[in-house]
Amino acid sequence: MGGYNKVSPFLTALQGAQPPYQLLVANFLKPHTPEFGTTGSNPIRSRSGFRFQNTSLLSFNANGAGASSTVVATLTGSLNTGAPFTHQTGTVTVADNDFSTGRAEVYIDKYILVADEDFLVGGTTALTATALALAISRLNGYSGTFAAASVVNVVGPLGSQNRTWRTKVYGTIGNFSTITPENGLLTYGDPQRGGNVILPA
Repeated sequence: MGGYNKVSPFLTALQGAQPPYQLLVANFLKPHTPEFGTTGSNPIRSRSGFRFQNTSLLSFNANGAGASSTVVATLTGSLNTGAPFTHQTGTVTVADNDFSTGRAEVYIDKYILVADEDFLVGGTTALTATALALAISRLNGYSGTFAAASVVNVVGPLGSQNRTWRTKVYGTIGNFSTITPENGLLTYGDPQRGGNVILPA
């Protein structure tokens, strides 16, 4: 299993977050005017505050140098959506079991899994998918399970970081098919980036 912890060339954007915090405000639809008594002059409160969260995003430029930034939640900013949190997920199908025409790789987060090096190519696509699922489960923070029709289900860490999920085949045979999502990243889980919360009146 010497190859499973190779660093992927696709760098991960690392995101962290402080606990959410609240800002109390006193917003009213109309003011209270004591000189007119209480009838019809009581204030109507529209909201009592806002809940924010600071998140930090570590990204990389083309030269591999790191750069960090902090975002305060606004209507288009970042906010922890709250429990229950969910994991990032993906699936891939082992479509052809002939790996003899070239190297075949599975990229997951910062890892590269190479066929016949990091997972065994079995006698059938189902056996190969089972071996790939086992190799994924050996990665820190990940689990892989075999499903019907030679499909491997992947469950990764919590949250919404950009985590690489793709395959690459150097031979003439398409060993993998139906990888989901198809955008090269695992499906986002929670907490996700979103708008700030307006506290009710």
